[in-house]
Amino acid sequence: MACGDNAGSKDAKGDDSTSAMPTAVKLKEENVTYKDDTTNLNGFVAFDESFSTARPAVIIVPEWWGLNEYPKKRARELAEMGYV
Repeated sequence: MACGDNAGSKDAKGDDSTSAMPTAVKLKEENVTYKDDTTNLNGFVAFDESFSTARPAVIIVPEWWGLNEYPKKRARELAEMGYV
């Protein structure tokens, strides 16, 4: 083992299985419509369906010309980190 590299070594129990496997992200995406007075507005929400508990939300405000792919991409990235 060099420089802390324990590749191929066994853990303290003598078994080389991984104890904590990451769970797969199950993203759900939805286009949403909401209203401000008489104006209909379009939004987008992305979240990980595998969470069953409350989690923090982040609001991404798109550019002045409206919702496009960039804020949707950022919403997906945040959803993969556990945010709504």
